[in-house]
Amino acid sequence: MAVAETGGQDRARVFAGLKRRNRIVAGLRIAVPAVGVVAMLAVGAGIVLDGLLNQFGIARIHIDRNNLVVDTPELSSTLADGTVISLAASSAKLVPNDSDRVGLTDARFEATLSGGLGFTAIAAAANLTLSTQTIRVPGRTDVTTSDGAAGHAEKLTVDALGFAARSEGPVTLTFQSGNRLEAADMIYDHQSRLITFHKVKLWLVSTPGAAQ
Repeated sequence: MAVAETGGQDRARVFAGLKRRNRIVAGLRIAVPAVGVVAMLAVGAGIVLDGLLNQFGIARIHIDRNNLVVDTPELSSTLADGTVISLAASSAKLVPNDSDRVGLTDARFEATLSGGLGFTAIAAAANLTLSTQTIRVPGRTDVTTSDGAAGHAEKLTVDALGFAARSEGPVTLTFQSGNRLEAADMIYDHQSRLITFHKVKLWLVSTPGAAQ
């Protein structure tokens, strides 16, 4: 009987050991991927933060659903000709698997030319490429100018370094006079300070020489 009891105790110890091993293996199946995710986030966050901190003023940083989020980032710069530009957003989020691209929410781009004319462009969502400081808006951008023009552009791209802009989609502008312009697209060249429109339609409140 003593031998039988010893054998039973040995089997119990073996079973207990197997259960502990199974629990450890099961835990590792969860822990190892989790550690990998945390490591990837840490590396990605370091890369993006290095780029963001060199370019933006940053209020607060946090992790939301495995995404690095920067609250209220702001960027400002003065070009060689005295033009002042700024970029702000309610939040900036790391784009997964692309450390050079940041998703902006409620993006606001402003430029004041050395002559005093100002432009403001606002979009609900935009993408910023850090290395080139290029802003791309996949949808609509609302545009206003300090001389009273207002409208919107579709699929707008802005080069913040040289302050060039173009839309791949239609543009609508209403001027302070009430005249309205619609075009298939738009290109702004800061060197010449010219805006080029294609396939233009123009509605005039009054024509030159008309009776007042």
